[in-house]
Amino acid sequence: MMHPQRNAFRPRCCLICGTVIALSAIAGCSGSATIQAVSLHPSEIDPPGTRVTRVDADEAYWHVDESGDLNLSIRMRRVDWILGEFGRQELALSIVPGPPPNGRARNYKINRDSLRMLWQTGLAVRRFASYAGVMAIYMDDELRLHGSFRFWTTNPGEGMPIWFVPQTPGPTLLFGTFKAVKDEVRCQSIRESVEAKGWHRRRRNMSTSRPAESQSTTSSPVTSRPAATQSVLDN
Repeated sequence: MMHPQRNAFRPRCCLICGTVIALSAIAGCSGSATIQAVSLHPSEIDPPGTRVTRVDADEAYWHVDESGDLNLSIRMRRVDWILGEFGRQELALSIVPGPPPNGRARNYKINRDSLRMLWQTGLAVRRFASYAGVMAIYMDDELRLHGSFRFWTTNPGEGMPIWFVPQTPGPTLLFGTFKAVKDEVRCQSIRESVEAKGWHRRRRNMSTSRPAESQSTTSSPVTSRPAATQSVLDN
């Protein structure tokens, strides 16, 4: 005996399943990342405890440039269709840790040229650069990689205050994880936007690196930081 209602339900169910699979494939083609931030400002704190701000990015791309350095770009963009530019949010990171892993994985020691970051909310803009840190990258296959990072950054001068940064510029700890897909065009486009207005790198060798010692890497705030900081950009 035929059951018309059941038969009518099957195409609709298949359509829903196909849509879910398609959306999952699209998400997988753009990568993802989680970035968390903690202010290390020496004279300001958020009582009663330290506030950790989390941002989930839906774009993470990588490629190896003509100099042989691995480039990683991460971006989160949100648009408020009612407020327009006043409601726009964008977080973009350009990371150039050094040559890609020779094998499956590598740890990188971060210096002042490894990271450039742009954070914009509405008309408020901040640009950050690293001065110390550590990063681990694991190659999944020829097209995908994943890893984690811990960057000490400073924002020495542009723009207006951002909600997780004190009004007086000071150091900020960034930590997180990422899963990136290979896409030279998008990766380079994000890097160029982050390096605009004189924030480009000055040297080819961005950091030192060594093979990763373990298959798992944690990424979390720490209770200490380098004793001294240095200027991010040359005068």
